[in-house]
Amino acid sequence: MNTIRIILADDHQIIRDGLKMIFSNDKELEVIREASNGLELMEILEQDTCDVLLLDISMPKLNGLESLVRIKETNPNLKVLMLTMHEEPEYVIKAFKNGADGYLLKNADHVEIVSAIKTLYEGKKYFNSTVANIIVDSLNKAPEATKPDVHLTLREQEVLRLVANGLSNKLIADDLSISQRTVETHRNNLIKKFDVFNTAELIKKAGEYKFI
Repeated sequence: MNTIRIILADDHQIIRDGLKMIFSNDKELEVIREASNGLELMEILEQDTCDVLLLDISMPKLNGLESLVRIKETNPNLKVLMLTMHEEPEYVIKAFKNGADGYLLKNADHVEIVSAIKTLYEGKKYFNSTVANIIVDSLNKAPEATKPDVHLTLREQEVLRLVANGLSNKLIADDLSISQRTVETHRNNLIKKFDVFNTAELIKKAGEYKFI
């Protein structure tokens, strides 16, 4: 197996040092960069890339869930493992809705952490029985979702399809022979109609309700 390049994002130096010590015993793992807050992480990802990102939720300046949305918008193929102390259902569900590829609590042992990283590297999702039970319990308690009363124009449907395919505003504008400002207007209208806050949530919700 090739070396798995890892970036650590956690505001506690002792956590990062502990993880680096664990990974140093495995020749397949290499920590290439570290970040102590979300904004620092964004700057690092503009300069460098990795195979798997270990991302904490509670970080200053930009928390892990907010960072995750930005990461998946610009680099949807980057594998992200949430490594956090938060076991509350709202955090777990939100992380997966925002695009997390795995979720692990910080009380996991080093063998499981390494296993989770390698699982993500292979293109699979990872959540252990604890996280799985949290998800199942939350879904059992959640009311059944109903399709929203959303009416899209033909142009909005076209823009939504291209957004879902990962095209930038410029590429969408070129494809539809319209201005970038018009594309941005359509994108904002879609976000309002689906009652979401960003493009990642738009694609997620549109997919859930079979609009794409």
